[in-house]
Amino acid sequence: MQMEPWYMKEEVAKVYESFYEGKYRNADAMEKEAILRCIKFIGDVKSILEVGCGTAHFIRWLHGLGYDGYGLDISNQMLKQARRLWPEGELLRGSSYFLPFRQETFDVVIFITCLEYMKDAKKAIHEADKVARKGMLVGLMNSWSLPTLRRRIQVLLGLNDFYRNAHFYSMPEIVRMMRSVLQGKYELSSISTVFPLSTPRFSKIPLGAFLCIAARRSI
Repeated sequence: MQMEPWYMKEEVAKVYESFYEGKYRNADAMEKEAILRCIKFIGDVKSILEVGCGTAHFIRWLHGLGYDGYGLDISNQMLKQARRLWPEGELLRGSSYFLPFRQETFDVVIFITCLEYMKDAKKAIHEADKVARKGMLVGLMNSWSLPTLRRRIQVLLGLNDFYRNAHFYSMPEIVRMMRSVLQGKYELSSISTVFPLSTPRFSKIPLGAFLCIAARRSI
């Protein structure tokens, strides 16, 4: 019998936001800075749709910075918490494979640590291409990092179900996949956080815990 994904569970959704406030606080700050750098690469951005927004942690933060933020997620439980934390937010339940918006509705579509759980990531990127005017942004847990090695070991030992069905990407793999879907319509730029904390905090060498890839529409 197939287990229900963790992001569909009420008990997980209720405590999910606390992860960002606890041991992941420093990593969260670096990920947000990487996201802003990638948005800056895309250009003059006003409206952002986050696909797989979960509790709306990132799109809520971006909205607070002045962007027009919108969130979409497949999980009713995650959206329940998102609406509690962001009652005025524009939030919608839906699938990343069939985005219920007209073409070029948003300046940018973002995926933050959710593409790993999508069985058809290519279709999700293709859908994002339809509704994005200026570009898209993908943030991922890096397959080539020490934290992800630890996650893999935990899964093998049966100690962590959060990553059991996750597909971890390396920078070359995600860039290759995005290029195959986007067919030369976008210019790509990438950055990696450096974790544990050290100097420099960001690197073009794709070995950090978090990868951020920006795609800027050129055609």
